[in-house]
Amino acid sequence: MSNICEEHGVLKRSCHICELEEENKELKSLSLWAIRRVHRSQKEFGYDEYKKITGEEPERL
Repeated sequence: MSNICEEHGVLKRSCHICELEEENKELKSLSLWAIRRVHRSQKEFGYDEYKKITGEEPERL
């Protein structure tokens, strides 16, 4: 087993990038979960802010 991160080409133990990407993915997921549960009068604001912050257009439910 290699000690090199295949995606980033650095030592796995120092590949903070991988940890940050995983954390970012989880935070985006949690944000969308919360947006989808607020009252509809606030949903558009939540989706717009999510897009502004992440640059991604989420599926609006």
